[in-house]
Amino acid sequence: MSGGKPPVRLLVVDDEPALLRLLEMYLGRLGYEVTACLTAEEALERVGSTAVEYSLVIVDLNLPGIPGLELVRRLREKAPGLPVLLCSGYGAGLSMLPPELRERAAVLQKPFLPAMLAERVGQLLSQV
Repeated sequence: MSGGKPPVRLLVVDDEPALLRLLEMYLGRLGYEVTACLTAEEALERVGSTAVEYSLVIVDLNLPGIPGLELVRRLREKAPGLPVLLCSGYGAGLSMLPPELRERAAVLQKPFLPAMLAERVGQLLSQV
């Protein structure tokens, strides 16, 4: 983003390489600084081993290894209050989240249009 503000950093986690690349490119075009991870383990390593603070994390609920919900739980332990956008193709809603994870969280159903993603990201970031 411009105007001397620090960049808005997004962490995107999805195990589908083609979709991850598309998300990274699209969000980058919107002016966000994007870190893309194919696994939950990689995302946890990024959050735990760097001084970079993320403004928002976008997580696929159906990840191999560590499931999306568990990833969110662990990320929130490291960065309480981190806004989270959960993506799912299985009709998930916020009610499936434990109450302690619902604050500053949203769900976006796959497949989604780029404009839908941009709107949801903007909504979550405006809650800061």
